[in-house]
Amino acid sequence: MWRIQSFFFILSILVRTTCSKSPYCPSATWSQVGRTVIGGIQGNATNQLHYPVGIFIDSNDCLFIADSRNDRVIKVEKGASIGTVVAGKLHTPTDVSVDTHDNLYIVDLSTSGGSQGRVTHWINGSLTDTLYFAEQFDAIVFDTKEEYFYVTQRDKGGLIRYKKDGTGEHTIIGNFGEGSALFQLDRPWDAAIDDSGVLYIADSGNNRVIKWSVNATQGILISGGNNYGNRTDQLAAPRGVFVDYLGTVYVADTYNDRIIRIPAGSKTGTIIAGGHRRGNGSHELSHPYGLAFDSAGNLVLGVCGCGCDSSLHSHPHPQESAQCVDIVRSSWGAINRIGSTASGLQRLGNLFKLCNPLKSVDELKNWLLDMYGNIAMVDYPYPTSFLADLPAFPARVFCSNVTSAILRLRKNDDEDVVRRIIKGTNVFFNYTGQTECFDTGSQGSPSLGDLGWSYQSCTEFVMPMCSDGVNDMFENQPWDFQAFSDACYDQWKVRPRFEWPYIEYGGKNLTDLRFFSNIAFTNGNLDPWSSGGVRTTVAPSLPAIPVIGGAHHLDLRAANKADPPSVLQARQQIVALIEKWIS
Repeated sequence: MWRIQSFFFILSILVRTTCSKSPYCPSATWSQVGRTVIGGIQGNATNQLHYPVGIFIDSNDCLFIADSRNDRVIKVEKGASIGTVVAGKLHTPTDVSVDTHDNLYIVDLSTSGGSQGRVTHWINGSLTDTLYFAEQFDAIVFDTKEEYFYVTQRDKGGLIRYKKDGTGEHTIIGNFGEGSALFQLDRPWDAAIDDSGVLYIADSGNNRVIKWSVNATQGILISGGNNYGNRTDQLAAPRGVFVDYLGTVYVADTYNDRIIRIPAGSKTGTIIAGGHRRGNGSHELSHPYGLAFDSAGNLVLGVCGCGCDSSLHSHPHPQESAQCVDIVRSSWGAINRIGSTASGLQRLGNLFKLCNPLKSVDELKNWLLDMYGNIAMVDYPYPTSFLADLPAFPARVFCSNVTSAILRLRKNDDEDVVRRIIKGTNVFFNYTGQTECFDTGSQGSPSLGDLGWSYQSCTEFVMPMCSDGVNDMFENQPWDFQAFSDACYDQWKVRPRFEWPYIEYGGKNLTDLRFFSNIAFTNGNLDPWSSGGVRTTVAPSLPAIPVIGGAHHLDLRAANKADPPSVLQARQQIVALIEKWIS
């Protein structure tokens, strides 16, 4: 499993244009080298961030950041790199909006347990009103007259309107549940509104952006909605949207690590930032969230780099079922609650049919974590058996089992959630039906011989790993190098050298590769390891070859009639390159 080290920052992309109303003209272009406004290292100092998911820029070009994991909102004055806490003691704030009177409206959870959402009203750094609601919300946007605000319901597929004082609830979208029809949404993450009251929604689960006119009964497709992909007429889990006065739509195309601009009337966009490879280099983006423009037309967006691999483990699964990811994400809490007592641990062992009694919930969760990484890694289009006996597209089969209608999903029923996970784990550990019990110390084939990998990762190849529990389907687990070092010492009596991969391989600065030649870098977009791969062509003799629809080293496996066209093309390119290099 690979998850990159945490980096969270607000990135400013400078505009480069000659039009008078920058950036709102077709000729506007943006610099491909960004500048970090604040953050860069995970932390809770006022120049650091931890998962900045919502941003807002006021008329004075002050930047407000919903610093989610630090439970606060930060204000950054124009030109500053250190912020001021303007709202604290929150519970995972997800968005912030500021009215013309400098009042803050913040979306967060009402309690640390996260059972109820709320919008809070702040004046001069003080909580004035708490507007409680029955559901959790994600994004907030005001109309231009500031009479109403709109909030998205990611987990309900809804968009709700309220009067500014929190009264007058009106469901705009959501009366027909989640779905892909134009009158439905699936995991709406962000919304924007134009001067005429038309709403633009980043419909993440449907990989699309739609617009919703006043009094409409269904939306109009702006872009995407034609499968998950990286063409300029496709989107991949968009999580930020902005609309200008010309009707041009700007989208944070999150899993494609890019910002797309879509002119009014067109369904095909152009990439104005990112789109190279995931990373924290000055020309790279990593899971951009939200976006806004300042008065000069500079594009400002939030970047969350925690757990690229965690997201990629979740990455194949949303394409099969958003509900699948939600169930896996909720399973960690269910396991924790059931396993909080000795009898509960025994119950978990019986449910999972484990060979030996559980010593702790961590033992079970670590076993499941490794399984999720493996099933994503070997998500091949045909049956395989080198890790375990698996069907074609095991991630798809896993999700089909987890979301099966045969098991009636009962809200807040921990055991029901666990039973669904068990049906999924059977795909990896017992697809043939021959296994009588499961060993939490084993991942599939006992003859795999992968013990040396643990030693190598403790010595030669330290892999910082983290997950955030929001952007992926895992628990919130920050990277702790000291804990990792201690675990290595306990198992192997060695301690890792954190800097060794940087010294040996050059780290994140791809320009260092210019001293090498005749290397082809292939990466499948379904492979969790691709988050640490070289996905940008550095030089003609150092090409990056994408394998769309490919899991781990699919191009190096034997040919199969189920291979996607991209892997055939990659193999042909590699053969041609090798013939050229040795001729």
